[in-house]
Order: sequence, then structure tokens, then C-alpha cells
Amino acid sequence: MDELTKKLKEKKQKKDEAEIDPVKKARIMGMHAEGDEINYIRCESCGQRFPTQELQEHNGLYYCSNCIKTINLE
Repeated sequence: MDELTKKLKEKKQKKDEAEIDPVKKARIMGMHAEGDEINYIRCESCGQRFPTQELQEHNGLYYCSNCIKTINLE
């Protein structure tokens, strides 16, 4: 029973790894994929600077992960 469970977990993990887009995975891990232009945005409230690829998005709005305020991308 343990071997079957182990094999199923390994299969699921391999499937999950295959479905993740490499660019998205790089962004999640805090790295930038090759060819990505790194632009920085400064939060008006706290002054913290973030690469645009690492901004926190929720419902189409971007938030500063330091002070949790909305950032305008204009």
C-alpha cells in the first residue's frame, strides 16, 4: 500500500511540475527569465522599490507588499 501511495504522489508531482510555465515559475521564485526587461516601480506611500514582475496582483490591481497599498501603473 505504501509503494502505491508513493508512486501516485510521484506521478502527481511530476504532472504538477510539467504544468507550470517556466517563466511563471521563475517569477514565483523571485528570479527573472531570460529576455525579461526589468522595470522598477516605486510605491508612492512607503517609497519601496519593486521589479514590475514581482508586484502582488489581486483582481487586476497591484499592491505594494511592504505597506499593502494600491500601486498605479501609469
